[in-house]
Amino acid sequence: MTGNLIPARSSPIMGVLQIMTKERMPVAYRKSVSISLPPQLEREVLRTARRRNQTTSEFVRAALTQYIEDQKTREVLWKRARRYSAKKAKELGIRTEEDVYRIMNELRHGRASRFYAASSRR
Repeated sequence: MTGNLIPARSSPIMGVLQIMTKERMPVAYRKSVSISLPPQLEREVLRTARRRNQTTSEFVRAALTQYIEDQKTREVLWKRARRYSAKKAKELGIRTEEDVYRIMNELRHGRASRFYAASSRR
């Protein structure tokens, strides 16, 4: 070291920074969780984490975060699809499952021109 630079290990600030992760959350604010994995999945987790230059904890944390975000997105998309379906069902006068089966039967046998016309109107 040259000049007045303090080595990283002796700097109080660097000590705190070393405790913090890339997500900027101190370790003290985290909870440990134990999980069991089948051997093949464990090997895949370790291999992938190593390939990404991450610790196992960093990799699993990122994977879980991504999974949760994907589930939230999927839920939003399903809600949107259900709203759209309900709107279209109302426009087509579909009220029961029997109505759905009747329309499906008409579509299969080529007698559903009114449904094609209604579905093309957006």
